[in-house]
Amino acid sequence: MALLQGHGEVINTNALTWLASNGKPFDVVFLDPPFCQELLAGTATLLEQRDWLDDEAWIYLEDEAESLETRVPAN
Repeated sequence: MALLQGHGEVINTNALTWLASNGKPFDVVFLDPPFCQELLAGTATLLEQRDWLDDEAWIYLEDEAESLETRVPAN
């Protein structure tokens, strides 16, 4: 946590519940949900629908190797 140096925040809660609230846009988002629970698409959709993403945001995601296609919003 020392690396944040006042420029970040750690929130320990259910991510889908938290993302369902109105957001403030982020430039960079890291998604690494638990595998085999089909959480990636829902999480990405909430990021887009609830305005968590800046217009030029980058999303880095981790998905299980067995996934044939990652289903995330087109934008």
